[in-house]
Formats: sequence, C-alpha cells, structure tokens
Amino acid sequence: MKQIQKIAVIGGGGRTGQYIVDQLLEKGYHIRLLLRHPESFPFSNPLIEIIKGDVLDTEVVTILLNGCDAVVSTVGQRKGEPLVASVATENILHGIENQSGSSTSIRYILLAGLNIDTPFDRKSPETQKATPFISTHPK
Repeated sequence: MKQIQKIAVIGGGGRTGQYIVDQLLEKGYHIRLLLRHPESFPFSNPLIEIIKGDVLDTEVVTILLNGCDAVVSTVGQRKGEPLVASVATENILHGIENQSGSSTSIRYILLAGLNIDTPFDRKSPETQKATPFISTHPK
C-alpha cells in the first residue's frame, strides 16, 4: 500500500476541519487546504499550501487534489444552499478520476458534524448525549 504523504483538506476552516488540520500537522503531513476565505485561517505552517476556492467548483477541486494521496472533507451544510456535502462529494470523486497516474489510490474520507441535529437523525443514545457537548464546547 502506498504511504500517504500529502493530504487535501476541504472544510479546514471550520471547527472540525481546524482540529483535523492540527492533528495532521502534528504527524508531519503536508496539507493542501481548500479555503473560501484564506485570510481568516488561523494557522501558518510551512507544511500547509492554501488553495483559494470553493468545493462547489469542480475545476478548483481537481487542482486541489493534484499530487495528493488522500482527501479529507469536513465540509458542512451552508445556510440557504441545498446539499453542499453531496455536490462536494461529486466534485471530489470527479477530481480523483481526473488525476494523472493511478488516481484510484487517492483515499477519500468524509467527516460529518456530530453537533448537527436533523429531523431524520437516528443517533445512538451515546451520540445523543455527545451532541450538546460538542455544540457548546468549541476547541
């Protein structure tokens, strides 16, 4: 199995994403970070390369994934925009397919927010207990 060295992160400006970025940096990974608003990103590290853009833009996602071994998405739902995570996943899969070389070796990891309550949730009792904690205890 190919060793992962460079990871694309989508949603890295959010609370969950910043936690993931911090953990990846601690482990020494190189990160390509897609941010809509890079000026407000709090980290500065030579292991981070910032790509300005939106996950809803297929071309930007393809550029982001260039040279990456994995992609982690923590993209959340935006107010007033339907199914952002779904469109993001389509763009990520399209971006993976359009990489030169062995694109099937790019790993895709999608993380969803625990602090989101929806009418169709089927959360376990443990998750139901954790949801208010996550919502009220920022990193």
